[in-house]
Amino acid sequence: MNRIKTLQELNLLDRFLFSEVMADNEILEDVLEIILGHPVPLKDKAQAEKELRRTPQNKSVYFDVYGEDIRDVAYDLEVQQKNTKDLPKRTRYYNGMIDLNMLHPGEDYSQLKDAYVIMVMPFDLFGEGKYKYTFHMSCDEIPGLKLHDGATRIFLNTHGTDAEGVSEELIQLLRYFEQTTEENAAASHSQKIENLQKRVEEIKRNEEVGIRYMNAFEEKIPFKVLDKRRKTFFALTEIDEKDSDVLAAITAINSGFIQWDEGSVCVKATRCKMATLLLNRALESAKKSFYLAEDSTSNPALAATLASMKGGHR
Repeated sequence: MNRIKTLQELNLLDRFLFSEVMADNEILEDVLEIILGHPVPLKDKAQAEKELRRTPQNKSVYFDVYGEDIRDVAYDLEVQQKNTKDLPKRTRYYNGMIDLNMLHPGEDYSQLKDAYVIMVMPFDLFGEGKYKYTFHMSCDEIPGLKLHDGATRIFLNTHGTDAEGVSEELIQLLRYFEQTTEENAAASHSQKIENLQKRVEEIKRNEEVGIRYMNAFEEKIPFKVLDKRRKTFFALTEIDEKDSDVLAAITAINSGFIQWDEGSVCVKATRCKMATLLLNRALESAKKSFYLAEDSTSNPALAATLASMKGGHR
């Protein structure tokens, strides 16, 4: 299993950080302006992880960040780490889901909003070296004849080499997406990107965001493993399984954000004192429950620590 990144290690190509940061309207407006080359004043709060589903039987869609501007233009902004070989059709599906949720019964098709689906990727999907690939419907028989149906799909490549037709600020933004550091923000000489960096720093300092990040990974852990870890934790700490205060500690264990050092615990992904307190209680109680801990936990580092505390190794 690959090591899970800490919140501090994430960059803007990581979906969690991207969604948290872009849910801020001013930030999303700045990023869209850099990408599109014109102001995009949003009318409502941007929505992160927005779900769209037409019927219970249909495949649902989770937009990374969705917003609409004062002209009723819809924007779906996505990050995509891997080339899954289906991205053109995926963006087609996303575009269709946006359209299906626009009109009420009896409304005319002319009332469909313009819609942008924008995907940022650390690879060149089309192999032409462009930083930006923009697609509209057009006529095969008559070059230059566009359908003007209001649908636009844009693929952004952080590894572009051909700067023709794109701004230097967009190139710097794409570089910053892949390497989200204070140094790259400063080197961009863009106030918008520097504001973006400030927002990233705020998110990474936020304790509640740290807990949400760990919870997001807990949901991906197989139930049997998760249940075993929970039972071990509750047995060691001798606390009620319904106590909501232990959630921070549980998620810290499950997400691998624990540094075990001579019987003490440091929660690296959050400064949550409750998590640290409860985890230290777990280790203290473990002195009475070595075999339970070693047999039940699936955390090798914890098992090794417990074994060393009783003077032996498994």
